[in-house]
Amino acid sequence: MKKSILIFVIALAVLITVGLWAFNSNSAIELQDTILYSVILIILVFAVMIGISRIRSIKNGEPPEDELSKKITRKASSFRFILLSTPGLY
Repeated sequence: MKKSILIFVIALAVLITVGLWAFNSNSAIELQDTILYSVILIILVFAVMIGISRIRSIKNGEPPEDELSKKITRKASSFRFILLSTPGLY
């Protein structure tokens, strides 16, 4: 449950930080700024959706990580180790 709440806290902190950053900028908003704010907003929306789905799963009594998630994480970490430990592959 703590990880689910942590997602919302981090999303709120990022939203406040970006809002203050945009509010305190002295220059006019350009296309690059608009694209940057849009990407940040999309990432925050996905984070909130993941947080909501985790809270629903906890309320339904489902485990936070199933066997498939653990297997995917293990394979991704081993693939990353291979890429980083072999010179010239990355």
